[in-house]
Amino acid sequence: MFNKVSSYLRQIAGLKTSLAALLFYSFFGFYIMPHGAKMVSMFAGKPVQLFDLQFCYSPSQAMEILSDYNEPARKFAATFSYLADTVYPVAYTFLFVMALAWVFKNIRNLPPLYQHIHLFPVLAAVADLIENAFVGAMMHSYPDISDSIVYTASFFTSAKWCLVALQTIILVGGIVQLLVQRFQRSK
Repeated sequence: MFNKVSSYLRQIAGLKTSLAALLFYSFFGFYIMPHGAKMVSMFAGKPVQLFDLQFCYSPSQAMEILSDYNEPARKFAATFSYLADTVYPVAYTFLFVMALAWVFKNIRNLPPLYQHIHLFPVLAAVADLIENAFVGAMMHSYPDISDSIVYTASFFTSAKWCLVALQTIILVGGIVQLLVQRFQRSK
């Protein structure tokens, strides 16, 4: 099953699917997510920090962030986290999967380790979805939030950002490798 999914994604990766993935991501990244952030601040009556945009946070920092949220802002943020912020990881994962598959399927003499590298972004999406669940739990249980919920949410927030950075490095490295190979062939 894993090999079939991986093979299918490599097969469909190209300019059209990458552009479709970019459009899908852009809709969420440049419209839905910023609109949701504005709505949270609107409900709170002031600008508030978002957990998704932090790298990590302690229980005291989480309580400080949440103290700026009133009840309507917490309810909206939790609902938004469960709905739109569940689709957003799918959007950026699809973009990274298509980009990685397209780049790495064009690199010659690829070591077997890299045959499924385009599936690596799924790890960031899983971390993001788990983060969303725990952030939603913090929103619902405020002010009685256990430290373990905050530490778990913060761990998955940090893991998400580390994995996104790593997949970006892998993509840039793949592009550089592809350009080097094409330059060498043109000589």
